[in-house]
Amino acid sequence: MLESILIYSSTILITVFFAWIYQKKANTIFGKIICFLFIIIVPVLVSGFRDNVGIDFKSYKSYYNILAKLYENGNVFGTNIEIGYVLLNVLAKIIFNNPQGIFILSSLVFVSFSIGGIIKFKDKISMPIATLIFMTFFYSASFNAIRQLLAVSIIFYALSYAMERKLFKYMLFVFLAFLFHETALIGVLFYFLVPKSEKNIKKQELVFNVCVIFFIIALPILKNFIQFICNYFNFYSNYFDSNVGVKNVNFLLYIVPPLVLVFMYKRNLLKNDYRNLFLIRLMILQIPFQYLGYFVRFVDRLSLYTSISQIVLMPILIKCTNKENSKILKFLIVSWFIFYYFVVYILLNGNNVYPYNYVIGL
Repeated sequence: MLESILIYSSTILITVFFAWIYQKKANTIFGKIICFLFIIIVPVLVSGFRDNVGIDFKSYKSYYNILAKLYENGNVFGTNIEIGYVLLNVLAKIIFNNPQGIFILSSLVFVSFSIGGIIKFKDKISMPIATLIFMTFFYSASFNAIRQLLAVSIIFYALSYAMERKLFKYMLFVFLAFLFHETALIGVLFYFLVPKSEKNIKKQELVFNVCVIFFIIALPILKNFIQFICNYFNFYSNYFDSNVGVKNVNFLLYIVPPLVLVFMYKRNLLKNDYRNLFLIRLMILQIPFQYLGYFVRFVDRLSLYTSISQIVLMPILIKCTNKENSKILKFLIVSWFIFYYFVVYILLNGNNVYPYNYVIGL
């Protein structure tokens, strides 16, 4: 166990360190490329060369074996698996000819898009803090639900395009994410959460908040309508479970603390850039998506697409406060995400990422 803690903590520290180097020292294109490679290489290797780590490890190994055999028979597209993930498996078969190859390539895509998304905000945030949040909150989660986390990382990379209202570029990446997981289509709706201007922003906030509250209150009634739509289009209808109900609100324990800080300094965030309201809205949407998960199995995973906003929103929050408050916020935010990682992944062994095992060769 201690060895696993050392491996993961070293991976986090090394990645954060090179993120600091990138932001502070990389001034040329060549320097930025080299720093980027150093940022991603350790987390990619640790994730890519894991062996039987994570709940879904054997499932994805099985997917590879099935798809590799179909590829050899010339019928690789004869499955209901998303085409993007199928092609990634084919590439793993061609390059590595080994199941480990799909974990290496998946890790490379996931980490690259995630770090790339952080870099796109580098002028507004502290990259080391954003990287720390990514590594403690999302990195270990990517050891499971690989297809969806690939889609999530691509949506995260595209968030800046949404904020800049570059519709074509944003939708292009949403489509790319959709090729890895159908749920990425939720990203289409996100574009309409970006405020067009500062005008009537309070009114926009009120309308959004009322809609969220109404959805949460009316969900037990809306459940039947949502189930009808899913059954009609044969879209994830098998995930509905009439026996599933609200059992607890434990998810609020890890959603509320960052949200409290956001609401405390919301005025600063909007003064810094009114478009930060988009990131705030995404964070808020974690609550209804998690709540919906009590009625529809696995739908709570939609919150992954919205919770990613805190990777950049929390560092923005630090940047837009005065020097004294920024030090306090930095301490609170860093402490919170380290605490979150310790509880969720070390104490509770979330996603079964402990103990860490690795393969030596392919």
